[in-house]
Amino acid sequence: MYKNLLVSPLSHSSKGPASRKRGHPLTPLSLSLTGLLILFGASGSLHAETIRVPSDEPTVEAALAIATPGDEILVAEDSYQLAEGFTIQTENLTLRSEVEHGAVFVLGGFPNQLLTIEADGFQFLDFGAYCPVVFDIDRDVEGTVFRNNEFYCSSPVWPAFSDRGIGLRFESNRVQGFFGIGDTGAEAVVQDNLFIFNGSPLVISKEATVLNNRFERNKAFGDDGSSGAGGAIWIYGDFPPGGVRILQNEFVFNVTDLASSEAPGYGGAIFVQHASGVEIAGNYFTENQSRRGAALFAQDSDLVLRENIFYANSDSIVYETDPERGIGGALRLENVGGEVANNTMVGNRAGLGGGAVSFEGPSVPEFRGNLIVANWTDGATIEADDTAPEVWSCNDVFENESAVEFSGWPDPTGTNGNISAEPLFCDASAEDFTLQGDSPCLPNNSPSGCGLIGATGVGCPVATVEVGATGFDTKLRISPNPAREMVTIRSAPNRNLGGVAEPSRLRIVDVNGRLVREWSLLSVLTRIAGGDSEWVVRWDLRDNRGEPVRRGRYFVFAPGGRGQVLVLK
Repeated sequence: MYKNLLVSPLSHSSKGPASRKRGHPLTPLSLSLTGLLILFGASGSLHAETIRVPSDEPTVEAALAIATPGDEILVAEDSYQLAEGFTIQTENLTLRSEVEHGAVFVLGGFPNQLLTIEADGFQFLDFGAYCPVVFDIDRDVEGTVFRNNEFYCSSPVWPAFSDRGIGLRFESNRVQGFFGIGDTGAEAVVQDNLFIFNGSPLVISKEATVLNNRFERNKAFGDDGSSGAGGAIWIYGDFPPGGVRILQNEFVFNVTDLASSEAPGYGGAIFVQHASGVEIAGNYFTENQSRRGAALFAQDSDLVLRENIFYANSDSIVYETDPERGIGGALRLENVGGEVANNTMVGNRAGLGGGAVSFEGPSVPEFRGNLIVANWTDGATIEADDTAPEVWSCNDVFENESAVEFSGWPDPTGTNGNISAEPLFCDASAEDFTLQGDSPCLPNNSPSGCGLIGATGVGCPVATVEVGATGFDTKLRISPNPAREMVTIRSAPNRNLGGVAEPSRLRIVDVNGRLVREWSLLSVLTRIAGGDSEWVVRWDLRDNRGEPVRRGRYFVFAPGGRGQVLVLK
């Protein structure tokens, strides 16, 4: 049934974030009061001014020379050819482009850099910039902001940025064609950016949050043309729990291997080494390539992997002709502790073994609530080299193309809530891995104590109640919708409704398939003129226990019909 999900990355067309039903709402990060004070110049001048280039000052250099703390420099010309870059030494200074598509700085000569930042609170907004190094933040400089810029380099020689500061916010930028993305300083937030066609990864060695970015077609090759590690992100260092958070990003066709290299690459999208306190959650990994962990490789680390989707990642770009096939179609974990929970792994490939997951001890993470379907390998779908996981519970391993499902320890299916059942995706061929309302992976249907299995909840509910009568219209009229207080749910008038019998019920479930409220249809059946009947339910937005329900999306089920969406605001 799921064999068509084993696709070649070369033939698969990636879609943008809006085209996938991933089940991960995007949650913007909030600024702390301290961050706001830094960004908006609590220590700046009480008489901040706006300096316009070229109307007030002829050049950006001239404007910087007279600027005082808190000033804003607005640049109105389209393009600037520069022999050398700028050094920012004035605190809480803003440099902004007024040009519709962003003024462009073109910096000639190597090894110059556009910006050297030596003062706190600098903001660089709405610009474009070309090679070589875009910016360098000096040690312990705080509160730098780069937002809505485009950075290009057609000849990748230098990384886009080097951050040794504190509290960088790098937001809504495009970084393309650099030798490397760069490295982040302490407490950096990297959010809503596009990183594409860069030659080495974003390096994280201090506490950071990487949120809602798209990493596409980046590569990690060695200087000598050898295979590399971490096509998009490289993480190392000891952090407090959640000190590094990689959340709700898309990783698409990032690679680490060269066909000419005999040595394997590691971690097509993410490479984690000698690290602790790392959380990787709510991300979408597709078409990434590496011979050791096609999507993610981790070694000698402790991490949390939860609610991610791994789809069509592979050990090789050209399956049939590659003699150096790999291991770990989604994950390769070597001496890694922590937790792997509620991930969905579909259609990944690793020729030698571990079509979905390959790991070896002595440390092995706990595996809970993962959905592992239609992965391919000549070996085992789940491969343990040395040590089996102490906790393997509530996982659904189903219809994988492999010699065996498990290698290195006995098949745990049928114990500790582990199942092998069709998950009932809404539309896997369209990369919609949300679940039908009657999926065995939803909390109401999964084994006792398991809750949700996989990364997503309900996306296309299907009625599971028994039909008490047939031949009648079950389409519901819900008013108002969206609703704030009281909701009326009414069936279409029909004379056949009188034949309904217990235990037929009208049910409301949340997006995870949990029952919220239900009514016996006999108790809400009303006779109307002409011998017809209708069901009428007036819902006070409370659950079966009488507690107010939260705002959000719910599904209303009538016997014999598909669920209808109800939104509470």
